[in-house]
Amino acid sequence: MPEPIPLKVLFGNADKREPRISPDGKYYAFLADDASGVTNVFVKPVQFITTGAEPVLVDADAQQVTNENHRPVRFFYWSQSQSRRRVIYVQDKNGDESFHLFVSDFEIDDAHRVHNVVVRDLTPASPTRSSWP
Repeated sequence: MPEPIPLKVLFGNADKREPRISPDGKYYAFLADDASGVTNVFVKPVQFITTGAEPVLVDADAQQVTNENHRPVRFFYWSQSQSRRRVIYVQDKNGDESFHLFVSDFEIDDAHRVHNVVVRDLTPASPTRSSWP
């Protein structure tokens, strides 16, 4: 009889989820668990090198751009801003389903390092609720 497949393999989260390309095509963001096991948004550059007939994607380190430490980020989108790097996402507090809209503003230098991450709640008043498409 074959080995049973562990439940975590069948029903657990993938390492990287919900990949999205930035509006300028230079970066992609995705959901992944941080060091403490909470799902956050991470960013990596889209860089290719050509060593043979086919270009190969450079495997750079992903950098975290959200700082949720209690509840996971479920989904996010890149902002269409051309002047700054931004991702937007919704989050509730402690499962109360009173969703707030958050934006993570950040800069990326020429070496593709993330700097100056600022996460803001765009709907701080209570009891505000955000709708998501």
